[in-house]
Amino acid sequence: MGLQVYDTAPIVLGGLKTSLVVPPLLAAFYVVLGSLHPIMDNLNPSDETSTIRSRCNDVGFVALAFGALAALLQLSATLYDKGVPYWQIHLVLGAAALLNWRLFDGTRQGIFLALLCGFGAPAVEVLMLQVVPLWHYPRADLGGVFVSWVFWCYFFYAPALGSLARYTWSTMKEAERFGQSSSGATPAQEVNGAAGATAAAEAAASKDASKDGGEGSSVEGRR
Repeated sequence: MGLQVYDTAPIVLGGLKTSLVVPPLLAAFYVVLGSLHPIMDNLNPSDETSTIRSRCNDVGFVALAFGALAALLQLSATLYDKGVPYWQIHLVLGAAALLNWRLFDGTRQGIFLALLCGFGAPAVEVLMLQVVPLWHYPRADLGGVFVSWVFWCYFFYAPALGSLARYTWSTMKEAERFGQSSSGATPAQEVNGAAGATAAAEAAASKDASKDGGEGSSVEGRR
């Protein structure tokens, strides 16, 4: 028996048992967790942040991070299928999770987001399942509704999604810089140009005012 039994819209794809509601839920999860990484990176500049951002520019590194994620999830499934005691699963997955974070992130904000995901995602899942019974865990050890070591499975996701988010962020910034260089003017140059135009207009207005004043004085003199 699998870790979860799907109660709503269950489907079988080859050997994979899932539900039609899983893809949109995963997509929302990916977007939320992934979006937090660039934000937290900007709020926590450090040598570690610069290093991981540089490494995430390599699509091969991002692919490797997702490969590690898949391997870790498979490891958890294998331990569960073999009937390994949950406390031993905790030890194995915990060590693997920390190693995974060290290899594919290594930042303080990265481990913070991994912990936030590990605690927050199960809490949201449990609340959601109380409202809509999408699936259940037949061998739950937390209140009969959740499996405790799934915490580590959520933890696993943070480095991989973080690497993808950083790669996407870097690509978007590079595209923005390319667009600016193609237009022939940077934002600073555009601001300077606008300031120059304003100064020229003010100078012209001042010159016209001086000219009008001079003509008025000449008329008064002739009188």
